[in-house]
Parts: sequence; C-alpha cells; structure tokens
Amino acid sequence: MSGYGGPDDEQERARVTVEEGVALIQAQLPRGPSRYHCIECGEPIAEARRVALIGVVHCIDCATELGDSKFIVKQPWAT
Repeated sequence: MSGYGGPDDEQERARVTVEEGVALIQAQLPRGPSRYHCIECGEPIAEARRVALIGVVHCIDCATELGDSKFIVKQPWAT
C-alpha cells in the first residue's frame, strides 16, 4: 500500500490518467476530410492513405520531410 489511499483509489487514479491521455491524443488528431493533393508539394495523396488517416493533408514524402512521424503510414511491403 502506498499510504495515499487504498487499491481502489490507485485504480481510479490510473483510470483517470489513461482517459486523460487518450483524450489528449484524440484532440491532436486531424479532423475533417482528407485532402486529395498534398498541401506542400501538390502531388496526389494515395487513396489508401486518405482512407487510413482521417484529415490527412501531406503525402508520405512530405510528412517524412516535415518530421510528422505520427502521420507516416507506409505500405507493409515497403522497406
């Protein structure tokens, strides 16, 4: 026991911490329709990328160059 309450209190704090973390990540996700063309280079954004990432605005190359790693989704066969 930690001295700051019982096991139920610790579980409740853990639950709240997880919920707050999930809410923070969800707030950072883009919203709205995905773009058909990259806002940086103007190249088409692949349909699979547009479907997988709601609100995507960059092609893979531009997202990589910009360091936007959380929105880089490559084909599983790509190395």
